[in-house]
Amino acid sequence: MQNDISVAALCLNLEQKLMEVWNNELTLERYRKVLAEFTVFAGNSSYSQSLG
Repeated sequence: MQNDISVAALCLNLEQKLMEVWNNELTLERYRKVLAEFTVFAGNSSYSQSLG
């Protein structure tokens, strides 16, 4: 299990999982837009699984 992961990497992982689950390009495009905006907002922040 990873302890720390960058927000950008976390969003990329989420997008890849969503692509596996959904085949609807419009839904994926909405998520991509939100994830891109969140990545910009978060900057170089990291997510710590130990902190939650």
